[in-house]
Amino acid sequence: MATNNDVTPWKPFESDCCGSGCNPCILDIYQQELELSKKKNENISSSHLNPDTYTQFKLVQITQHVKDVSIYRFELNENEKLGHKVGQHVIIKQNHPTMPGSSITRQYSILSSPNDIGYFELLIKLYENGVMSSVIRNWKPGDLILMRGPFGIIHSEALSRYSSLLIICQGTGLVPFISLLQHLLNNEDSEQMIHLIFCVKSCDQILLSQNLYDFCNYWNFKLTIYISSPVSSNFRLFGPNKTFINKKLDTTALKNEIEKKRKYILCGSKEFMSCMQNYLVEFNVDKSDILRL
Repeated sequence: MATNNDVTPWKPFESDCCGSGCNPCILDIYQQELELSKKKNENISSSHLNPDTYTQFKLVQITQHVKDVSIYRFELNENEKLGHKVGQHVIIKQNHPTMPGSSITRQYSILSSPNDIGYFELLIKLYENGVMSSVIRNWKPGDLILMRGPFGIIHSEALSRYSSLLIICQGTGLVPFISLLQHLLNNEDSEQMIHLIFCVKSCDQILLSQNLYDFCNYWNFKLTIYISSPVSSNFRLFGPNKTFINKKLDTTALKNEIEKKRKYILCGSKEFMSCMQNYLVEFNVDKSDILRL
């Protein structure tokens, strides 16, 4: 039986590219996969994550987080860190479920802090008709999963020149910001104000709520959750620096967030990011001050 490393990469459609300037783009990943598959003596590295070759990581725990979303914990050696930076992601490679001899790849943000030792975690949402989702549904503890990376760099040092940050995310687009926010908020010398706007469809889709509410204990952090579906009258957010608004984020609300010396960081679906960027540009925000993940 062919292993994940023996199969031919499945070519994505041009329309699979989100057009957000991802680095690497899904089309670039396909070209990289072709080059990797041509190497006759490709070996799986076993010691650490590498951007050029695949490493097997042992899945040790699956914890359901909310409906269709789980946290997958992978084992590292004792006293070993994954070696990533805040906001980065990995590429996972699996056999295509319906095309024997082909492989598929997807990118997933790393949930864990770069300081976590002995393990790392990914938060993954499964989609009803997703090709990779159909494979991941069959994962079980003990499975060895091929990954390479890390990819994507958020230059946290460059963000420090801004007096404030506005982070706008949707759904699992929240994940890369968890380690970034912890890193920024742990800087006791910083006076930078951070506002996170998190957009979800319903209350039960609020991801990583405990992390978010813990961030709200910092004086320079504020959380606003936009919930587009009707909310029960019993739903409340208690404590400082947090609120929810029962509607979709619109231009009126966003216009009130425009400030000088502010960096705007977006993460979500292609449509969501394009919409938010268009709103910001309409309000004369310079494109150089907008970062799409």
